Amino acid sequence: PHIDPFIAYRPHILATLPFAWDLLYDPRTLRVMNGGVPSASWTALSTRSAAWARSQDGGMPIQSLLLVFQSIPLKVEVKPRSTLLYQKSTHPRGRQCVSSWDVLYTLYRTLRAPIDSAIYHDASVSKRDRMRYSAAHRIALLPQDHPSYSPPEILNVDMLGGRRRFLGIRVAARDELPEGRKFGEVFVVEVG
Repeated sequence: PHIDPFIAYRPHILATLPFAWDLLYDPRTLRVMNGGVPSASWTALSTRSAAWARSQDGGMPIQSLLLVFQSIPLKVEVKPRSTLLYQKSTHPRGRQCVSSWDVLYTLYRTLRAPIDSAIYHDASVSKRDRMRYSAAHRIALLPQDHPSYSPPEILNVDMLGGRRRFLGIRVAARDELPEGRKFGEVFVVEVG
């Protein structure tokens, strides 16, 4: 598959994404810059297909995708949430496909959800300590995340520790595929 260059991970290019995004923050607060000039609106991102099949596979935009991380046991299913429709003569009404905005916002919403208790309890004691430390750091940055009358809640984003900078997504290699998934359906979220 091909990935929208706006969200594609590019390990061998010195140029970075046109935005810096700490996954802790809502992507709607970002300003997309190109040489110091705003270059795209978030509304425009909802009209860009996040990924599409290779031309020999039909070149159609992808209708759903699975995001995984190398460092944490989290899977994020992304489905179309915008109104992006792919128009093709054989599909007169169009069909929904995943936009770049769908990827960013679904990733944010999933990372801001409470951690699954099974994942937390399966983690080693040292990993749980790091997650609690990360949660305390998050609450110091975003005090609204913590009501004073309860202990801090561990969120999925706390599993990332200090590695919360979004570097882009890439197609998962065959050895990175979750069981039952095919090549081209799964993408890895790269963080730094």
